[in-house]
Amino acid sequence: MDVSLVSSGRTTVDVQVELIQNSHSQTLFTTQLKGNELGFFDPRTRSAIKGEVITAGQLDSFQPGFATIRATATGRHQWMRLPPPTVREMTVQIQ
Repeated sequence: MDVSLVSSGRTTVDVQVELIQNSHSQTLFTTQLKGNELGFFDPRTRSAIKGEVITAGQLDSFQPGFATIRATATGRHQWMRLPPPTVREMTVQIQ
């Protein structure tokens, strides 16, 4: 599974990817996208693609059927304010 990350580059962004089915959830992986060293003066965006393999062991605790993959990106404080997290979800089928 690949996750495409894009940030303003002002601060570091923490990303958590979870697999959710009914009331059961499991974190598949976490990663960080580093901000620019001088984010206030450096307006360039930062981007990356994080690839992870989901193993059969990670799927053992889930039932066959539909589930949701949720990626939550949380930035750091900016100007004494913590921006809200960005959440993206995608439905998948476990066989």
